[in-house]
Amino acid sequence: MNNLYTDYANYIIESINLKKNQVVEIVTPFECESFANILLKVILPYTHDVYITITNTKREDNPHITDDFYLGLMKKEFVRITITSPFTLSRDKYYIESQTEELKEYFHNNISQRTMVSVPNLKWATMLGITQSELLEKIIEISRMENTLKYEVEKLNRLNLKYLNITTGLGTNLSLELTKDFKFNTGILKSKKNIEFKANIPSLEIFTSPYKLGVNGKLVGSKPIFIKDRVIPKFSLEFVDGKVVSQMGLDSALNLDESMNYVGEIGIANFKDSIFYSTLLDENLATHIAIGNSFKMGIKKSEQKKLNYSNYHIDLPIGTSDMKIIGVSNKGFIYELFRDGVYVYS
Repeated sequence: MNNLYTDYANYIIESINLKKNQVVEIVTPFECESFANILLKVILPYTHDVYITITNTKREDNPHITDDFYLGLMKKEFVRITITSPFTLSRDKYYIESQTEELKEYFHNNISQRTMVSVPNLKWATMLGITQSELLEKIIEISRMENTLKYEVEKLNRLNLKYLNITTGLGTNLSLELTKDFKFNTGILKSKKNIEFKANIPSLEIFTSPYKLGVNGKLVGSKPIFIKDRVIPKFSLEFVDGKVVSQMGLDSALNLDESMNYVGEIGIANFKDSIFYSTLLDENLATHIAIGNSFKMGIKKSEQKKLNYSNYHIDLPIGTSDMKIIGVSNKGFIYELFRDGVYVYS
């Protein structure tokens, strides 16, 4: 079991392309602290400047964090590894906020490498009816899957698409207007120093941010989601001119702020019939819509004012085994992009 965790830790370090003497922060819930320590051992041959920050403990349990801690790390162009794990204890209200506006800009501008990874805990594995070891094996298997859509991004970007229309047998019938001359992105990014890294592990989607006011129709969830310490088994949203006009199951998310009533991202992925109650895993195994904050990557500077901005970003899986995606170009050409849940355009 420990060998499996060590192998996973090595894969994570390879995926972020860690360089000698880079400063690293590992952000983790305390339920996954043992894996953070395994990760620390793997990192030490690269650098001794490593911090482990426990998210669901009090600030005094993280003595390295001072008021100017993150300002200092940003000056050193630090690398962050964020461990996610559903069904852990809630983050303590006294824990220092690590997602300041400065940090958001730092990461969105890809100043240095970052990644988000999944690590099992006992409660999560029990919810899925398997052991932690079995869950880890599944996570590693998915994490090592190749993103076949990354080979198709150039083709799709040459289509000069204006709209995406998504339909499923569950009732999704959604039209998204795209920004002018946008580009689809993969999860493989480059830092300011041209270091290639995976921002998420796994990374099986391609994505872009649509025009905030150009979303119309209905989406129906295809997999349960885990938000704010609870599982939401079924949900739906209906949009008119970009804004949610009716909803089922998502009132707690929509009430976070006004911008949560608008779409921030469309992520496209080949459908896999599995459920993990984990945003990071489920969003890579099904096409999804995110409400809340948009990503500027691949969006022309002159078009970025058309995006949605929020302090929050929640992914909602809508992909199914019968999903269809049609692309419509600026010149009115129609392309079948997905059929039966998988990419078909060539």
